[in-house]
Amino acid sequence: MFKQASAAVGHITNVASAYTWLSGGSALTSFLAAYNWWESNPRLSTFLLVLGIEAALIFIYALTFVPRPGTCWPPFWVGYLNPLRQVSWRFGCVLQVDKLPSVRTPIVYEFCCGLRANRGAIKPKRFYLEARGVPNVPVKIQCGPTFESAENIEEIPSGTWFLCSARLLRDYRAPDDGKTNHPTSEEFFQNYDELTLVFEYDEKIFKKRFRRATLLKIVQFGSERFAAPAPKQPKLKAAE
Repeated sequence: MFKQASAAVGHITNVASAYTWLSGGSALTSFLAAYNWWESNPRLSTFLLVLGIEAALIFIYALTFVPRPGTCWPPFWVGYLNPLRQVSWRFGCVLQVDKLPSVRTPIVYEFCCGLRANRGAIKPKRFYLEARGVPNVPVKIQCGPTFESAENIEEIPSGTWFLCSARLLRDYRAPDDGKTNHPTSEEFFQNYDELTLVFEYDEKIFKKRFRRATLLKIVQFGSERFAAPAPKQPKLKAAE
């Protein structure tokens, strides 16, 4: 029963992702019609009111949680860009997907995001990813041409975006050779499942949990590049 309900909700949200405008328009139309016919036909108005509420809920859910076309992250993540925060975050396709050399097998090789201090310099202390079944994964911050751990940085100035990166390995007991020691999408969800970003700075701690369902959408988004057919090219004339 629960699985059937979950599948139904998933189907509704998939529809809403393609027709967000339709659900919003339906809600508005139903509310206006219910208001206009409330005295003449209260039974029909009640039905339209319920229909409008359902359409409004689908619209709100789609507007908040369903990725827009060409993206792979929920729209509400834009709230982390709020400049009123002491530290703003830029989250998008946080998992980078590539293919193994000479083998078209998608791998998940990196977690990346961006941060910006908005009010005064901050002093980072620790920065890492928590994941199930593996040790904490260190997240490094871009410092000019290199990436450095938070423990090696004295302070981060305000007003500038800095890229943050964590290398994701299949086996953390083996070195990162940049070629083979990265998990496939299946191995990633076996070893990591969910991720929690933890950033300790000054006397504060920022935590952001990335749920499995969201990470799965991001990995699928990156993997589709390798499944897509090659773009068509102009056909040259045959040599005479």
